Amino acid sequence: MAITVVHATRLAGVTSGTIASTTGGNCLVAIVGTRNATGTDVITGLTLGGAADNWASLGANGRVLAGAANPGCEISIWIDPGCANAQTAVALQGTPNALSYLYVLEVSGMGLTPSLDAHASVINTSAPTTFSSGASGTTVTANELVVGGCAFGEFIAPTDAAVGPGGAWTNAAYYNDGSTGFMYIAGYQVASATGAFTYSGSMTGNDYYTAIVATIAPGGLVTATAPPSPMYSMRSMP
Repeated sequence: MAITVVHATRLAGVTSGTIASTTGGNCLVAIVGTRNATGTDVITGLTLGGAADNWASLGANGRVLAGAANPGCEISIWIDPGCANAQTAVALQGTPNALSYLYVLEVSGMGLTPSLDAHASVINTSAPTTFSSGASGTTVTANELVVGGCAFGEFIAPTDAAVGPGGAWTNAAYYNDGSTGFMYIAGYQVASATGAFTYSGSMTGNDYYTAIVATIAPGGLVTATAPPSPMYSMRSMP
């Protein structure tokens, strides 16, 4: 069965929101960006229709941390395989910032046991005007869901913008929180051939960022080890 993105919903400046009514058995994928002033993940999970459902971290997380006086940012990927039917409410769990970002996909053709195949992440504290997740490893199967995202912070100006990759990528509109200097963007593509994938683009203004890309194989077709531990970097600000 071919992979199809049935719905894609962007939720910005919130910690919860409404998506299109789900079809039971499909897989939900959420790319989540938020501020992070701690050394550990501030997102501990999601709920669907007020219940935990089958949400779990994909294991491909990125953080750039700047210290309590200059909070950093976090981007993470979560999946809910075999989701419940006819649900429309999603919400972040943990201690997310009120101005968070979610890009929620409902995907058919993933089976009940999709798995992380290849991934990459980059944390850049040199404040460039371009961003890149780095290239993932080569995928094992041809037909996989590829997702990526980037979090920028916290020197983004209210007028700054981000542009995601072109080609086969479908990107949600970026979100600039307009007040605290953080910005997020995310996107996806459905691969039809094996290869390595990168989520990259540009932004106006200079800022540090954390970017990730991950490929998800349907039906547990990939024999994989346990997902890697979340990755993070700490940076002290002058």
